[in-house]
Amino acid sequence: MSHAQALINNILLDRKVDIWHWNDPLIIPNQKLLWNRVKDRTYSMVYHLDSKAFVQLGDTLVPDVITNENPDWCLGYSNLPHSKKITWDTRLMDYYLVLILQFFKVLCE
Repeated sequence: MSHAQALINNILLDRKVDIWHWNDPLIIPNQKLLWNRVKDRTYSMVYHLDSKAFVQLGDTLVPDVITNENPDWCLGYSNLPHSKKITWDTRLMDYYLVLILQFFKVLCE
């Protein structure tokens, strides 16, 4: 570790306040609450037996999907485009139709 990196680590260990920028997607208390949920996030995936191919259903923009009886489509949802607003209103969500055969999603408007 370089001297500069050691100095930065010492400063971070001794800090007394959390710095927040007005344009951050989430305020610090919300970031702390969500950290354990998002730091090791995994995404849903399917394996097609016929083509022997994996298809990832969720991604960093639409992290959550709900599968159902339909073999072609599933429902994806995300509140990430609304991160700043979530501080004041937690009910904002975008929904997507996600094609299971290949990773393709369509925003439901």
